[in-house]
Amino acid sequence: YSSTITVGNSSSTSTYNRFDLSTNTNTPGRDNFANLTIVAKDTNGYTLSSYSNRVKFQISRRMYTSDNWTDITSSSLDNSTYRIYDTSYTFPSYNNGTVTLTNFIKFYSDSYDYKVRVVDDYNNSM
Repeated sequence: YSSTITVGNSSSTSTYNRFDLSTNTNTPGRDNFANLTIVAKDTNGYTLSSYSNRVKFQISRRMYTSDNWTDITSSSLDNSTYRIYDTSYTFPSYNNGTVTLTNFIKFYSDSYDYKVRVVDDYNNSM
């Protein structure tokens, strides 16, 4: 069994600003880090170069595709399930709305599928 990591992209047209997410691997092996790229987008799909808010990371997992996702977000950077870069990230203005977090997360089990969600700490609609 091989674990997968899912990062989502919003639809290209949206009523709200959003994040487009990508990773360097969709199938990180157990104990291998995955990078995460975050791009803040406006409602027209253009990069928000002035974006400078803080985002939080939410982590979910499931064993089978028929299972519901279970939130396993932790306040700890290193717990029994995963090790994460940080629980949040604040975009400095020089990032121009885009950042790649190298060695963002690694999972300690390959028996699950994982999902990463990025949420604006000040604007829940994003």
